[in-house]
Amino acid sequence: DLSEFMDRHPGGPTTIVAWAGKDASKFFNDIHKGVKIDSYLRPEAYQGDLGLDESLMSDSFYHTLREARIAEVKEELDRVLSQVSGGTKADSVQRLLQDKNITPELKLKLQRLETQKRAALDSEDYAKAAEIKKSLEELLADDDHAHLHDVPLETTACNIPLSEVARHNKPHDCWVALNGTVYDLSDFLLHHPEQRNAILAWAGRDASAVWNKIPGRFPSANWMDFFMRPEARMGEVGPEPSVDPKMAQIRQLQDELWKLE
Repeated sequence: DLSEFMDRHPGGPTTIVAWAGKDASKFFNDIHKGVKIDSYLRPEAYQGDLGLDESLMSDSFYHTLREARIAEVKEELDRVLSQVSGGTKADSVQRLLQDKNITPELKLKLQRLETQKRAALDSEDYAKAAEIKKSLEELLADDDHAHLHDVPLETTACNIPLSEVARHNKPHDCWVALNGTVYDLSDFLLHHPEQRNAILAWAGRDASAVWNKIPGRFPSANWMDFFMRPEARMGEVGPEPSVDPKMAQIRQLQDELWKLE
């Protein structure tokens, strides 16, 4: 999925659009000899291996398969949840919306704020999206709701795992890890939209591998000296917390169900 990459493509979006929906393997390989496409794209751009020609599948058959898979995932999720003593709490808004224990009132408020946030992002109003994100966090931090979830609202200034950094991968909520330190570049992006593409390519990721590759450009020592403000520093990168295999399976099933629905 090259939607995010189009604006960052050195040759502009025209060439990519010309090949949209087609197999561009030969064209790409002729120009970029010996270069893997992975070096240009974010990991989430990968959609899967080329397989069944979906154009030969009718809409009704596709939706039948989708509904069948939703039923399978729900059944498997209920089975795994029944094996976890003490239950489990949602660690993201999407998972919280799937929780049967939250009240209809809270669910409605969360859905409304999520819809408003998506609309702000679609219109590239990142300041508005940041305000809505703050309202969402205040709602979740309320004493009436805090016990229902494990959605992270605050992060300590040390030992920030990369899995937490990965949550903050949007223009209004942009964290980047560099040389063992985590930085919040959300405010910087609001005031420097001309640098948005270079930074968002590494939003929610560790950009240490490309440190100083292009002097004066993000991420480099010269860039940090000129642009970085002390308050952007969040803390040090820390080890990943231990995850119970059952919990990892539950999270995976919840994510798949959210995408299917």
